[in-house]
Amino acid sequence: MASSWLISLAVFVYAGGMRVSDRPLSLVLVTAGGIALIALITAWAALARGSSTLGRVRRWLVPIVIASPAALLAWKITWSAQYDHAMDEWPTRPGSSGSRSEPASNRTTHEHRRTDRG
Repeated sequence: MASSWLISLAVFVYAGGMRVSDRPLSLVLVTAGGIALIALITAWAALARGSSTLGRVRRWLVPIVIASPAALLAWKITWSAQYDHAMDEWPTRPGSSGSRSEPASNRTTHEHRRTDRG
């Protein structure tokens, strides 16, 4: 168990760690804390045995699978809405629809071609 935590931490640090950028540290801390809390509650709800020695029954697991991403999204939106410009589009963020895997020189060429067609 400890090795899995250490490996995960090493990958996180190798990938650049937490990128705060222009976000206030309080926003980063409250969203990270909420995500950690939701993850703990979700793990407990999904993995605790309950009244059965075989684990949770399906009628418990399906709502957990649906509710946890919804709770994460609600937590993030609720707290981000409290800060100016925290909900603004960030087109250069890795993984966003504005960022592309192709080199910048190719992007300029493709965008130029599109504008030439009219």
